[in-house]
Amino acid sequence: MPATRAGLGSLDALFTPIGVKDTRRPAGEALALPGDLGRFVGVIERHEYALVLRGDKGAGKTRLLYQLKNLFASVGLSVASFSLEIDKNSTVVAKNTAAYIAPANRVRIKIASEVPQGLATIRQAAEHFDVVAIDSWSKIPGTSPTDFDALRKAYPRTVFLVIFQSTTAGTARGGSSSEYDASAVCQVDLPGIAHFEKNRYATGPADELRYDVNEQRLTT
Repeated sequence: MPATRAGLGSLDALFTPIGVKDTRRPAGEALALPGDLGRFVGVIERHEYALVLRGDKGAGKTRLLYQLKNLFASVGLSVASFSLEIDKNSTVVAKNTAAYIAPANRVRIKIASEVPQGLATIRQAAEHFDVVAIDSWSKIPGTSPTDFDALRKAYPRTVFLVIFQSTTAGTARGGSSSEYDASAVCQVDLPGIAHFEKNRYATGPADELRYDVNEQRLTT
């Protein structure tokens, strides 16, 4: 018995047999990342990939973001870093750079502390950089709950690493839709232990691994 009725009509261009690549659409590129942090993140697919970071105040979200920027730069990717909560000339930025960004990787990471045109500035960066890191999303003026998903779909080859401030309920401020749309959601708890509540690229249960931000190593 045939799998479908004869004559799909206009749907014929939409469907392909499952398990067969649709050559009309861009294909994702598997990206293996080194070290404990790479194992924590998993072998990701460079296609509409977005990682949401949230967690307790002072738990280490920003420090983990620096480690992630270094991780992606270490495999040759260019990184646009939007430090919207801490000015790029701050001693805090200098301290985090010295602690978490390898000297050889710094040439691949550019930093800005402003988004003069709001989300349009982020979009411009996504056209030119392999990775866009944002600390934090709430500092981008005029965003709507649908902008995050639209951004990753508009620039499918660009990796987005974004800090969202947490609500009192523990979800990402700015709408829970960002967590549904993201490829991965990483929670950072005091005293600096990170785990994934969602990770589409985990090789086991998403919350199985624990990463110590302070020690920069896996604990489980």
